[in-house]
Amino acid sequence: MLLKNLLKENKIPFSERLILLEYLLKKPKSWIIAHADEMFIKADPYYKLLQKRLNGEPISYIIGSREFYGHNFLINSDVLIPRPDTELLVDTSLEFISNMNNPKILDLGTGSGIIAISIAINRPDAEIWACDISEKALNVAKKNAKNFNVDIKFLCSDWFKSIYNQKFDLILSNPPYISNNDTHLNIGDLRFEPNIALIGGLDGLSAFYTIISESVKFLKPGSMIWVEHGFNQSKDVYHIMKNNNFINIISKKDLNGIDRICGGYFPY
Repeated sequence: MLLKNLLKENKIPFSERLILLEYLLKKPKSWIIAHADEMFIKADPYYKLLQKRLNGEPISYIIGSREFYGHNFLINSDVLIPRPDTELLVDTSLEFISNMNNPKILDLGTGSGIIAISIAINRPDAEIWACDISEKALNVAKKNAKNFNVDIKFLCSDWFKSIYNQKFDLILSNPPYISNNDTHLNIGDLRFEPNIALIGGLDGLSAFYTIISESVKFLKPGSMIWVEHGFNQSKDVYHIMKNNNFINIISKKDLNGIDRICGGYFPY
C-alpha cells in the first residue's frame, strides 16, 4: 500500500500514525512525510499495531520505548510510562547538585530508571543508587542504564528496607500516588500500567508517609528530598515533610501550572 494512503486513515491521530510507521520502517518522521507519495509498504504489520492502539494499548508499550529528557528509553508493561511532568524532578535535582562534587543520590521506586539515568547522563561524577520492589522493573532499568553506558547501583528493595548504613545528598522519588478507588484507573493508559506503580493506598498518600519519615535516617545534614505527587496532594505532602522536621519546604509547578513536586531540606 502507498504510504500516503496509510497516513490519510484517521482512526487514530496523525501523530500516532507517524509514530507507528516510524517504528515499523525505522525511519524518522521527516523521511516518512517526504517519501509518502512514492513509498509502498506492507499494510498488515501496520494494521496489527493499529488494532492494538484501537484497543487502548498505550503507544509506548506498542513500540517499546518513550522519550524522556531528550533520550529514548526502553519501556514495557512492567513499568510506568514516563510523563513529561516528571522531567521537573530531574531539572530540580540537577540544579540542587550543581555545585556539589561527586553527589550521592538515591532514586526510590526507579521503575524504568529514567530519573536516575537522566541525572547520571548529565552528572557522570555522581554516585547514584536506584531501587525498586519489582525485579521486572529493575530489569528494564538495567537495560536502559547499559544502553546509555551509565554506572548506577540497582537494588531490589521495598523503599529503604534493603539499604544499610548509607547517607545521601539527595533522595528522589516518583512513588505511587493514586488512591485505590480513583475512577481514572479504569480509563486511558492507566488501565495497562502496573498497579504497583500507580496505587498509593486508600488516599494515595501511603508511600509518602513511609518515604519521608524513613528518609531522615539516610540523609546528610543540609541534604534534600524531592518527591512527585498528585495534582491535589501538595498540601498533604507539605505537612508530612513538616511533621518530619524538614525545613524550607518548596513546591514546584508542572507544565500545566499545577503543584507537582515538593522538596524539603534536612536540617543540620
